[in-house]
Amino acid sequence: MEVNLLIGDIRPSDVERALLTHGLVVLETTRPHAAMIAAQAQARLFPNGPTSTIDDEEEYPDSLNLLAIDVPPDRGWVHYLVYSKVFPHDLERAKELVRQTVSSWPGRDNYAYRVP
Repeated sequence: MEVNLLIGDIRPSDVERALLTHGLVVLETTRPHAAMIAAQAQARLFPNGPTSTIDDEEEYPDSLNLLAIDVPPDRGWVHYLVYSKVFPHDLERAKELVRQTVSSWPGRDNYAYRVP
């Protein structure tokens, strides 16, 4: 599974595109900026408010979750968005993927702004 990382001048349309493609996006930014990006993505993905999906007679809401995780050994806190409609796993799996992926990156100087 690919984990997208967005840094620098983050455009809401890029976040939306990455969420619609992969359902999981890592944001290398401050918590207030990540919250602002999440609010913008929420407004773009749910312009008329939250929606529900019916799957095998069970109804559950589509959601956009802004989460953060401490990545050892010295990566610090990383923020990430999970879009439940696209991401095929639960939030615990998203946490594992982000922790493993960010831990494997060579360093913050090597981060790239990447949108599929």
